[in-house]
Amino acid sequence: MSRAHLALCLALLWPVAATAQSIDAAGAEALRHDLQSWFAGVLGPNLGAAQGRLRVTPEGDHFRVALPFADVTGQNAITADVRPLPGGIWAVDALRLPAAAKFTLHMPEQGAPPGATAPTKFDLRIGNQHSHALVDPALTAPSRLSVDLANVDLETDSARQHQLQHLDRYAMQATLQPDHGRLDLQESSTIAGWRSASREGDRRAVGFGADHILANLRIDGIDRARAAALMTAASGLIATLPSAAAQRGHMALSAPERAALRALIESLHGIVTDVQGNESIDGVHVAIAGLGEVTAQHVSLGMAGAAPGGVLHATLTIGLDGLTGRDLPPSAMALVPHHLTLQPSVSGVSLAALTTLALAATDQNASRTELQQDTDALWAQGGMRVGLDAIDVDVGPVALHGQGSLRMTGPGEYTGHARIAATGLDMLMEQAASNPDLQRALPLIAMARGFARQEGDHLVWDIVASPAGVTVNGVPIGRGRDQPDRR
Repeated sequence: MSRAHLALCLALLWPVAATAQSIDAAGAEALRHDLQSWFAGVLGPNLGAAQGRLRVTPEGDHFRVALPFADVTGQNAITADVRPLPGGIWAVDALRLPAAAKFTLHMPEQGAPPGATAPTKFDLRIGNQHSHALVDPALTAPSRLSVDLANVDLETDSARQHQLQHLDRYAMQATLQPDHGRLDLQESSTIAGWRSASREGDRRAVGFGADHILANLRIDGIDRARAAALMTAASGLIATLPSAAAQRGHMALSAPERAALRALIESLHGIVTDVQGNESIDGVHVAIAGLGEVTAQHVSLGMAGAAPGGVLHATLTIGLDGLTGRDLPPSAMALVPHHLTLQPSVSGVSLAALTTLALAATDQNASRTELQQDTDALWAQGGMRVGLDAIDVDVGPVALHGQGSLRMTGPGEYTGHARIAATGLDMLMEQAASNPDLQRALPLIAMARGFARQEGDHLVWDIVASPAGVTVNGVPIGRGRDQPDRR
């Protein structure tokens, strides 16, 4: 969620030294030098080496900053007014992207050979924009970023795919707050009127859309040094992988690529202390030409992750309501859930052990014994737990609710428990008589019904799994690895 927004905010982790306070030629040169170094850290060394690209000129009480680039329409630029404030703070006003830009990038394409890239044409148009920032280069005070774009159109075209996207409005606000040597990031964003249509090759055209999207993100305890190392390693790895893989014709890593990947893995350990995020989407539309359209009144996504004591606990929440279809066969719609909630989770994972194992797996000199020892260390915290903390599904007349978990204490050692309750299953079996799609599933539905236990108006299944086998409501249905075959 909000990955593009997050990238903008993390850019603040490479602050401008911004020692220049005099609005004159010397101050402009000092600021240009600092900004050039900053861009090199964020966007890669090629931009930092292009000394002539970035322009900083004094204008009254501020500096005018321009990052020029050439596209097919001629010269274009990203511009801003930068003004020094008391306390070493910098105000960035009139931050503007080009109102129109056309350019070509070599991008990986879906369905193409691994590592292969193809030229992709981009045509970007922005109707209105108003963006600004407040930056403390020393990161001892909060830094803020606000972006507001309206009537945004993006067209991309390559040999395999053509896509059109439109946003009525995109707005984002982010704050980077220092906290005891680390940084806390808060971000909220809204998108109104998103529409997308694409066609790949001779496949059917596909359309997506949403009336309104609201996203919130909070990341606490960002380690600035590790975040900087992560961005450096990621940019280096991305820059080398496509061309190198295309030349070799496979995805084996060279020594420099392997080193960049290992640096990326090392930077992730301890990079943050807590992550919370949620996204709410209203009026979702998905259409496939010639087949029909599916709409959802509301879709929600949520994630939470923390690692107290270095042990990970993470949860993902997915919600879906008001799903309907148009021009779809009634038999197909009978199988579409009109309400769905899923909440998978994982806990008990030692991040130190996971990092060690990942480094060993990317070490071409690691022995099988070392890999096994590093794998065994994952169980040292008492085992890992994978859970489905909640599942709620309404399909036709059936309403199903449940939860379960699986605890793994070693290779092949596990215990699992789940409880599922449902209503309306008998009515679904009656409807299956006139629905060919449901008829194919009728034997499985009947078998599940046979294992159920009646509790009031609910059918209940208590499921227990271990290496010894699986039971449903106490009835064995599977032979474990240690159980003899008595057939």
